Amino acid sequence: MMKRFICKRCKREYAYPQPGSPPIKCECGWWYENVRGKIREAFWERIDPYRDPPPTLFSKG
Repeated sequence: MMKRFICKRCKREYAYPQPGSPPIKCECGWWYENVRGKIREAFWERIDPYRDPPPTLFSKG
């Protein structure tokens, strides 16, 4: 069975993020990134209008 990740805010389910993979972009505005085995969270509203996060929102590796 594949490990699932559930957004803490809206309870949507995603495939668990792997280290070095792109962050999960949840529809509620929270983004989740796996950095060396730890999940980092950041809020960046992506609904109406869609915006790309600033380059400093997430780690570079």
